[in-house]
Amino acid sequence: MEIIGFIKDFAITNGATSVIVLILTMILTNIIKIPIKKHAEKIATLASASGFNIKSSFVTSKIVYIPFGLAFAMFCIVEGIMRFAYQIPFDFVEIVSKTPMVAIASVGLYSILSNVIDKASQKDEYKAFTAKQELEKQELAKQEQINKEII
Repeated sequence: MEIIGFIKDFAITNGATSVIVLILTMILTNIIKIPIKKHAEKIATLASASGFNIKSSFVTSKIVYIPFGLAFAMFCIVEGIMRFAYQIPFDFVEIVSKTPMVAIASVGLYSILSNVIDKASQKDEYKAFTAKQELEKQELAKQEQINKEII
């Protein structure tokens, strides 16, 4: 429910367009970011083999700027659509002021979402672990009963 509250508060404060850009920024950032993180070590290894002194952290440290670029581009697209569809003037100041806020909020939303997913997976893992322990106890009890019958 944290996620719904976060999005609801953001929508009340900033409007529906900003919420749509926020969600798209979060999704697209992670679509772009995951392969970069996955292949950062390969990139660093290839760079080292070529004689460059580059570590994987150099590659992944630039990921921070992806949400800002995506939010800016999507706000420009939205403003362009509004300009042509409704004859509303292009407001560059609004784009520049909303971009950092939406980019940072998308990172926060992803953080909340990943925490919820981690908690859910931990609950599932705990249930599986307790079920496995219960089965082991039952098997041990059966083994002890068989040993008593043999003796």
